[in-house]
Amino acid sequence: DYIEENLCDDISIEDVAKEAYSSTFHFQRVFSILCGFTVSDYIRNRRLANAALDLLDEKTKVIDVAFKYGYDTPESFTRAFKNFHNVNPLDVKKGASFKTFSKLSVKLILERHAMGVDVNKPVENPYLKELLAKRKTTPQEDQMKLLNQIAHEMATNAHFLAVVHIDKSSIDQKDDGTAVFNKGSEISFVLLGMPDGSGPVQPVFTDWEELRKMDDGKDGNTDGLILDLDDIHSLVSRDKTPIVINPFGDALLFTFDMLDQIKKVKDANTAGIQHKVVGEDTRVMLGNPKEYPQQMVDSIIRYAENETDIKALWLKLMVKDGEKSFLIVVDAEGDARKYFPNIANSAMPYIPKGMFIDMVPYGDEFSKDAANGEPFFKR
Repeated sequence: DYIEENLCDDISIEDVAKEAYSSTFHFQRVFSILCGFTVSDYIRNRRLANAALDLLDEKTKVIDVAFKYGYDTPESFTRAFKNFHNVNPLDVKKGASFKTFSKLSVKLILERHAMGVDVNKPVENPYLKELLAKRKTTPQEDQMKLLNQIAHEMATNAHFLAVVHIDKSSIDQKDDGTAVFNKGSEISFVLLGMPDGSGPVQPVFTDWEELRKMDDGKDGNTDGLILDLDDIHSLVSRDKTPIVINPFGDALLFTFDMLDQIKKVKDANTAGIQHKVVGEDTRVMLGNPKEYPQQMVDSIIRYAENETDIKALWLKLMVKDGEKSFLIVVDAEGDARKYFPNIANSAMPYIPKGMFIDMVPYGDEFSKDAANGEPFFKR
């Protein structure tokens, strides 16, 4: 918005970089690499695009438009205009077609439920970062398997950061130190351009260290918004914008179709969860699993660490009516059942063949009997 508001004035690259919370050097370098043109090119193209719109007014003179957008003479303006639009300014006034050049930004109205994540806890995603780093050393034949692991982690456990510009006047500061967005608050999400100039991408970051690479870590005032997979999908679905994870680190690009597929798999897994009531006469036997499902447990733990209301989790082998399953007892603040879908999603890729999982909230006699040993997760 700073460039848009100052198109008719002298625009300093230093001031633009400052508004973007970045150093001048890094801002220019990153802008030109990712957008395919320099900051100066962008400003010039936006001015010439707006100049063409101004010329549609019959009363507007070419010389006035030239001076408005910083050109010293009508001749220099005409040369620049023709280079960009392939027509002269006077041709546009006579009805000739001309190019458009939109600004690189996207806005949306924030009107969502509160996220189940502690905003006071740093966003870190260590396992996802480990998976992203493995892409450099993983053989080509194993890359698809690794990509599936990354997609699963994105869908079940990961929370991301996106760089935003926030109207501070739309935030309601509470006496307890918390801040709440007013309904209808407007947030601008920062986009990056593709190196080949094919279009913008939505950058998301696994942690603050990666996010601050946008400004070399020299400015601590960058605003970031925490997003999960559902938030990101909602953000980019209208324009089907690709996303890139950690664009200045172990970057990984997902087209919208890829992101959409991950979301559909997550939703399908969630829809497959059933809530059942076990009758009083049902015979149930509990014990410790002989072959401990460590990968499944580790994945559930990674999810639970991001849900501050989950207090403890226990795992048992359950035999009910001759059928074996893993029983997970969930102790949480409020209704523990709301965490069942994501726990199931976390466990899904690692459940041994022929097995499935059951879950019960901690509280009744049965669940307390099942939780008689050490929990595999405890906050």
